[in-house]
Amino acid sequence: MAALQTQGGPRNLVQALGLATVTLFLCGNCPFVHCEMSELKNVSSSHKSRLPSVCPAEFQGKCHCGEVPYGPQGKLTYVTNCTNTNFTDAVMLKELPLETEVLIFTGNHIPDLPFNVFGTAAFYSRLHIIDMSNNHIQSIKGKTFHHVKFVKKLVLNDNDLYIVSKDEHPRMFKNFYNLEELHLKNAFTEKVSNYLYNLEVAFQDSQLDNLRVLNLEQNEFSSILNENFFCSMPSLTEIHVGGNRMKDFRLNSTCLPRLNLVDLSNNNIQGLKNSTMHLLDAVPGLEVNLTGNPFECDCHLVDMYRWLATTKTRVTGKERFQCVTGFPPKNVRKLISHVPLYDLECPLKRTDFHGHLSASYGVMVLIIVICVVMVSLLVYRHRWAIYEFARSWSQPIRNKMKYSSLDKREEAEMEV
Repeated sequence: MAALQTQGGPRNLVQALGLATVTLFLCGNCPFVHCEMSELKNVSSSHKSRLPSVCPAEFQGKCHCGEVPYGPQGKLTYVTNCTNTNFTDAVMLKELPLETEVLIFTGNHIPDLPFNVFGTAAFYSRLHIIDMSNNHIQSIKGKTFHHVKFVKKLVLNDNDLYIVSKDEHPRMFKNFYNLEELHLKNAFTEKVSNYLYNLEVAFQDSQLDNLRVLNLEQNEFSSILNENFFCSMPSLTEIHVGGNRMKDFRLNSTCLPRLNLVDLSNNNIQGLKNSTMHLLDAVPGLEVNLTGNPFECDCHLVDMYRWLATTKTRVTGKERFQCVTGFPPKNVRKLISHVPLYDLECPLKRTDFHGHLSASYGVMVLIIVICVVMVSLLVYRHRWAIYEFARSWSQPIRNKMKYSSLDKREEAEMEV
């Protein structure tokens, strides 16, 4: 007690005792007291933040509610923090304190978010960040979020969202009128691969006109076939699609006048197509992140090799791009910048070899056929001359054979 008086004075002592009393009242039947001695010891007249207040009883003593330093600048912010609380429903969020500016509700198991998750009566004018990551969420209904008009950042990372068939709710983000950041990193179930069309519809129907940052990292998709996929979000400045399995990237840059960053890191890009490079060059001041891709350093990389040397697009870490495969084999594991242009060669594939061999056989057969035809024509044209020549050449042989036969016959008659 004396220590508390020395450090913070009587006023802070009263505040600390009041907090402990209220906490004990709410958690009388709990096996623990939701008040740490470290919090009491840190009470001082010079401390600029308020003591953490007690969350409503519906939060079961598992969460922390109150003003704490938050963000890179440590600004005092009213945070309701339910991290790794293992809730199986979200009913307590209907009693979310009205002062809440940041809601952190993570590490739970809530497959289906209910309608009106924050209730229908309260109006959260101060709430500007919602983090509902890692909750095993599979379904977000069109009427799940209400009174979230002022929310600027929504984080739904590491969930299992289904957005196909009966689980498709195209208006799931509809009420986030002022949303500026949407984080969907590893947010979709791995059991369904073809969900990008439905996701595009969800973006279109939600009217995310103010969205600046879209994070779709680590979602296992192999391509974005529709180049207009992002056009329903005209204010986008950053697109993060790293950690997927894309081999190329399609983008209509004309509908994104404010775009300044495209993150394509850690995909399966072996080299950019000419059409993609032209699209990227069409955006003034654009930064592109291609780090961590398995570049193939052979003749197919020539155009990109030249593009890296001449483009005005800011390519992050291009001096560290490495050849994962290539031809000749000496290119492998070299930095692209250390491979001379003349060393980007095309290997002769086995199919090409068989193709060349087949072509050679074909040419040889054709030549033989032509020769046979030509010889046949010559023989036919000079057939009488050839006949006379053959006859004159064979006449002495026939005469000799005739004389030999006569001699043998005479000898036979004399013996008789």
